[in-house]
Amino acid sequence: MVDIVTIELTGQEFTLISAGPLFKFNPSVSFLVACNTKEEVDTLWVRLSKNGTALTELGGYTFSEKYGCPKDKYGLS
Repeated sequence: MVDIVTIELTGQEFTLISAGPLFKFNPSVSFLVACNTKEEVDTLWVRLSKNGTALTELGGYTFSEKYGCPKDKYGLS
């Protein structure tokens, strides 16, 4: 068991802090995945949201042609 862990994902450093049993996962942190095609967005959406829910439905918004925020089957977003 550790209190603080630093990891690197695709060149970006993240520090993870254990909050113990008092705090649960929540959507306060999200990851942006840039895709080359709309088909790639659709494929990732299906995979990431399988057996989960959508916090923001996949669709067109003023800031993006195709955007969505899935919550996976484990409750992570």
